[in-house]
Amino acid sequence: MSAPAGTEDREIVLEIPQGFTKRQIASYLVKEGVLRNQLPFLILSYLKGRTSLKAGEYLLRPTMSPLQIFRFLREGKVLLHPLVVPEGFNTKDIGAALEKTGIGHAEAFIQESSNRDLLRELGIESDRAEGYLFPDTYSFPKGTSPQIVIRRMVQNFQKRFGPKLKARASEQGMTVHEVVTLASIIEKEAHTDTEKPLIAAVFLNRLKLQIPLQADPTVIYSLPHFDGNIHKEDLRFDSPYNTYRYRGLPPGPIANPGIVSLQAALHPAPVKYLYFVSKNDGEHSFSETLQAHNRAVHKYQIKKQ
Repeated sequence: MSAPAGTEDREIVLEIPQGFTKRQIASYLVKEGVLRNQLPFLILSYLKGRTSLKAGEYLLRPTMSPLQIFRFLREGKVLLHPLVVPEGFNTKDIGAALEKTGIGHAEAFIQESSNRDLLRELGIESDRAEGYLFPDTYSFPKGTSPQIVIRRMVQNFQKRFGPKLKARASEQGMTVHEVVTLASIIEKEAHTDTEKPLIAAVFLNRLKLQIPLQADPTVIYSLPHFDGNIHKEDLRFDSPYNTYRYRGLPPGPIANPGIVSLQAALHPAPVKYLYFVSKNDGEHSFSETLQAHNRAVHKYQIKKQ
């Protein structure tokens, strides 16, 4: 009576709906082939008294005994889905990844990332969580609320951006928000980690001289629609994130930077560069003067067209 439902060691993913009674759960498990019959499971339920069984998505096998299955449901050992968040993902990218993995809905995540009460609770002095959703690999069960996902990511950021980095930001005369904002631009511009301190230096040098950053990724972030190419009219788009039109840092991060970009923003290379252009090979050419920059643009961009 307490024997497994079968000998075939195959995986069966089942979702126990919220509100199901123990009898309904037992019937469902029999129907799906992970229990031979309901009786052993119901006896266990009776013997355990008021023990509740948790709803959710489970990975079960017909070779599991009724007791093993009962313990799985009692302890809530739900199936966890990996969520990979690469450096440079923005809130929309993370929302799309959540939906693709089946963890949650993109729109709900995007909306919750601007929940000011949640942001204040987490100590974020911004109107959105962008920049503080630390890139990493996470695991969540299906149906995890957006708030839980955001809390986990922000707590990861706070762990990584510890006292040493905060002290360095203070030394540099920057707030944490300014560091994260700058790091997000570095993240989107750099193709290699080794170039990040150089790109950081370019932007910091421009900020000191009150030269517009003129960073294409900030323009792209502000556009309601982007077709994959920057056009001249895009550079004129009126948004506080358009660093061609407005001097200084944009109001907030344009993506979620990793630790290397955060460190680069705080430890720029000791160079006087003010310009850089892609060499179309994963690296950039850096220049101190506009004349040298124009020569590099002609060499690496115009001449190769």
